[in-house]
Amino acid sequence: MEIEIIKADTPTINDRIYPKEELEKAIAKIKEPLLGRLGSSITRGILQPIPRLQGLVLTIIEQTGALPTAVDWVDIRQALGSNPTNVNLLDVVFMVDNIRLEDDVVVGDMKILDTPQRPEFEELLEFVRYAPAGTGQVDDEGNISDYKFLCVDAILAAEKK
Repeated sequence: MEIEIIKADTPTINDRIYPKEELEKAIAKIKEPLLGRLGSSITRGILQPIPRLQGLVLTIIEQTGALPTAVDWVDIRQALGSNPTNVNLLDVVFMVDNIRLEDDVVVGDMKILDTPQRPEFEELLEFVRYAPAGTGQVDDEGNISDYKFLCVDAILAAEKK
């Protein structure tokens, strides 16, 4: 199923503008399919652990025999760093391949994966829009540069498609 990810040179809901030239460069850097995850509007904002969190928490419990303290959480946060490339695999429900620019719109071929969230996602498909998640620079006018796609988010749209 082909999906639209982002329209070039058009302000997004959070007033970011992805110039066509930047999207072309970002697409050229993609070497493998992007993971697709449920956005917070679908997961209802529930924070789920990021991939390495469980291992760090278990290590603290094994070493101390207790749950992490406030001080431990500071250490955990530092150990995890602010690495925005962590895609929580618990949220992944689709992947997007063959990402390309067509008529100033970044599109890709979505394949829904066999995950526990698949039934809920399939029920919501007609209410979902897609948005890129990535890293880059933002200038004072909201223009994005040095962009790198990390994944694609499925977000509940304001209205049915």
